Amino acid sequence: YDQLFKDAYKKGVEAGIFRDIPTYLIVSSIIGMCNFTPAWFKSKGPLSQEDVANHYVEIILNGCRA
Repeated sequence: YDQLFKDAYKKGVEAGIFRDIPTYLIVSSIIGMCNFTPAWFKSKGPLSQEDVANHYVEIILNGCRA
């Protein structure tokens, strides 16, 4: 799936959808963020699985800027 992410990101850069950031950095960041979630996520915590997924999409697509 790593290569699928890389290919999708490269196509997005070519189409002007994504910024031209080194592909390995973006893909490693996204996969790392997702892979680390089980280490801290608690089903009875303040955020639902859907909340976490929505926040991750927001972070991935828009960063943390206000």
